[in-house]
Amino acid sequence: MKEIILTKTSVYRDVLSHRHFFRNFEAFMKLNKPSFTEESWDCYAQTSLNVTRNILELSEFRYIKEHLTILFKKFYKEQPFMISDSWINIYNQHGFQEFHCHPAHPWAGVMYLTNDNSEIEFINFYPKEIKMKIKPKKFDIFIFEGSTYHRVLPQKNTTERLSLTFNTVKI
Repeated sequence: MKEIILTKTSVYRDVLSHRHFFRNFEAFMKLNKPSFTEESWDCYAQTSLNVTRNILELSEFRYIKEHLTILFKKFYKEQPFMISDSWINIYNQHGFQEFHCHPAHPWAGVMYLTNDNSEIEFINFYPKEIKMKIKPKKFDIFIFEGSTYHRVLPQKNTTERLSLTFNTVKI
């Protein structure tokens, strides 16, 4: 896993190597996408949160959850933790997400389920403002501290941008 350093903030990048895990997402999307609702947290996106608050608890996603759990063990060391919530976001053309963070969660992350994604931007405000934009590829995984501010830039093309977002908590 490669570490990307933003002054006092790090963003860790990994790539889902077992791509056959992705087939379950395609089947899930085909069945459930019509049920997704628009969210109003300073964005324009549709989400699976109304279908389930923790998509990774569904049996068809157990391999993805196991993969992410292995990655998070590097950060939690010996401390027990769990993926507390997870959901899929859909950003259509012009869809975006304003700067936000996940302060109740020690670690958070996102996995990309499509190509042609708009950029994700991370920002560190202290000791001076530093921004970093990353153009994610399909199967990219980014893990960062929950206090790290980030946003999704507007999707410029007509291709949907799909991502799986997840948060963790200590138990």
